[in-house]
Order: sequence, then C-alpha cells, then structure tokens
Amino acid sequence: MAQKLSKFIQKEIVDFTTCLIEIGLETGNNYPKSTTSSGVTYISPAVEDSNHKIIFDTQLEYADFYKKLDEKTNYNVKLVDGSLVSLIYEIDDKDNHILTHRLTFFPSPSLFANEIYEEAGLIDGYEELYSDIISKNIYPFPIRFDFDLDNSVDIEHPKSHLTLGQYKNCRIPVSSALTPGQFLIFIIRNFYSAYYKQYREKLHSNCKCPEIEESITANEKTIPHFIVK
Repeated sequence: MAQKLSKFIQKEIVDFTTCLIEIGLETGNNYPKSTTSSGVTYISPAVEDSNHKIIFDTQLEYADFYKKLDEKTNYNVKLVDGSLVSLIYEIDDKDNHILTHRLTFFPSPSLFANEIYEEAGLIDGYEELYSDIISKNIYPFPIRFDFDLDNSVDIEHPKSHLTLGQYKNCRIPVSSALTPGQFLIFIIRNFYSAYYKQYREKLHSNCKCPEIEESITANEKTIPHFIVK
C-alpha cells in the first residue's frame, strides 16, 4: 500500500524545519503535530494555545495580529528577521488527497535596520546572506496560500489561491494545492535569495512529496494565475 500523503506532508515539514535550523535561517520553531479523526488527518504547529483562525480577524491591526502570533509562538518557524511561517493541512487519508491547507508568511511589522542585526551578532561575516533582509527600502507584507477542495466559486474564490497583503478579496488562482517544500522554497527563493543560492541543493533535497493533482478551472486559466510545478 502506498504511503499516506499525510505522512509525506508531515515529514516534509519536519525535514524543512530541521534544514532551516541547520542553515541558520530560523530563530525559533514548533515541529508539526498531527491528529486523525474519521479518516482525516489535521497537521498544524505543535502549539499549546493556538488560534489559527486569528489570521482572518479583520478587526486587528497587522502589528497587533503579528504580536499575538509571536507571543503565543503560533507558527512552525520564526525566521531571523522575525518573519513567521505557518503550515496547516487537512488530508483525506482514504483517498490520499489534500482537503484544505493554509500556508502563511507573516513578516515582522518592524523594519529591521543593520544595527539591530549587528547587536544580535547576526551580521558580522554574514553580510551576503543577510543582504536581502536588511535593506532599509524593504516593505514587508504578508503572503497566504489557501486551498479548499470542497468550498470554492469559479474565479471569485478558486480552490487554490494566493492572497497578498491580507486584502480580503485578493485571491489569485493557483493551479493546485502546494506541498510544504513548494511553499517554503517559494518564500526562500524570492525573499531570502542569498540563502537560496547558497543552500539550493540542500533545500530541494527535502522535497519528497508526490505531485499534487491540478485543481484550477478552465475559466481561472483565462486570467493571470500561478502554475505550481
């Protein structure tokens, strides 16, 4: 019998968390936990007091929202610039497919100047690695990839979509659900490119999940969209 997709997903999160520790890109982490009920496995950060629905709270200013996540360590990985990464999945073990996922990247609302990194001892000898994240002209913004197999509206609310900046109606179609490795490599390649260039082979070696079936509709392909490979 083929290995359950939920096992692949959880292992990929564990392997990437370990990898980020080894390459020095994280400053805190919570390895994933999984619970299974009625043939569905739920994977999320192993946080005692978690509230994963907080990301949809439109009443909170971003700084307060980030502070709540940070204080409760409600994330899988905290990166060196304070960004928080969270990976949450629901997987149907019987049919071996993803039911939902919420993959988030929440940068710190504070713009980090060089002197902050110097005080923490992060800059000396590592200027090239930190070149992406210490520039004073950077404007951090949140990124979220959502997937819901059973609740969607063609074009208006695609099964798989990308939301930028927490804008309520920003839903850019994505061709399929993402694996943890696809999401994390997307984040590292685009926002921590010096790390990606130095550790590319090591990062990609942790991508072990099988290919995910396409979920985008024909209509969604007629508007700008992301293709996952």
